[in-house]
Amino acid sequence: MVSGFRRSLSLSVSGAHRSNSGHKTHPPPEKSYHIRSVSLPCRSHPLISQIEDELSALRSFQIRPEIEKPTLDWVSSGLRRLESLHSVLDDLLHLPQANAVLRHRPAWADRALEDFLLFADVYDTFRSAAIAVKHHAALAEVAVRRRDDSDLISCLREQKKTEKKLIRLSAVLRDGARPAPGATGLGLAAEAEIAGVIRDVTSVTMMATTALFSAVRAVFSNVFSAMAAPSTAKWVVRPLRRVSGKKWTAAAEEEKLGSLEDLEGRVGVLEADCERVFRCFVNTRVTLLNSLSPFSS
Repeated sequence: MVSGFRRSLSLSVSGAHRSNSGHKTHPPPEKSYHIRSVSLPCRSHPLISQIEDELSALRSFQIRPEIEKPTLDWVSSGLRRLESLHSVLDDLLHLPQANAVLRHRPAWADRALEDFLLFADVYDTFRSAAIAVKHHAALAEVAVRRRDDSDLISCLREQKKTEKKLIRLSAVLRDGARPAPGATGLGLAAEAEIAGVIRDVTSVTMMATTALFSAVRAVFSNVFSAMAAPSTAKWVVRPLRRVSGKKWTAAAEEEKLGSLEDLEGRVGVLEADCERVFRCFVNTRVTLLNSLSPFSS
């Protein structure tokens, strides 16, 4: 049960006023000073409004034209939006009334704990995949410089395995998506408010993550496929000494090296963005666990 609602206070100045000379004057226009509760999670609460804005921004982000031809900069921007959303959610869950709602509805907290554990596991694996891609890019650079076909083929095969891992991650995320516990019998508007916020944040996070993983996989595939050419049986590396029947040129080599070096640098940024989102999920799980503690206030 949520308790301790703070009333809005209106402070006004009324009655006759006297000037310094002692003459009675008309009172100034009445002013009201409205003090909002800083702990009640209602629609007017700034954190609720901020979460709604973040959700709207993420939904719009997923339908922008860039998704048709994504870049790692676009992906990093999406990760930063996710980080912002979950930082605000964590702030909301620290409110005393939010704690009270979660203790009163432990099934919601348990469901949220499972969801955020799934998010943390998925993003931890994604971060490991990004590290692997950066390693593959470095190895591919060495192979191109040496014009070593066998090393480049080996590198591309390992990269394909990493891309398949990203596909499996999206499947794990979809399989882990389950409807939130029913919100029947809600006794307070605050309960419905918190339930709706957690449900919306979880749903949008799953959709955004699936879109971002798909975009990352497409970017990785495009860069590494530029090192290979299709044959009738499988992907094989273009002969490093020939391009379209001509000798391997320094310009072609520099173009490939430039693409790999650029990828390596951008993946480093992606890795850092992913780390921050992962930390947000961990922090939110800690907040949820604390809210269920009998010692929390």
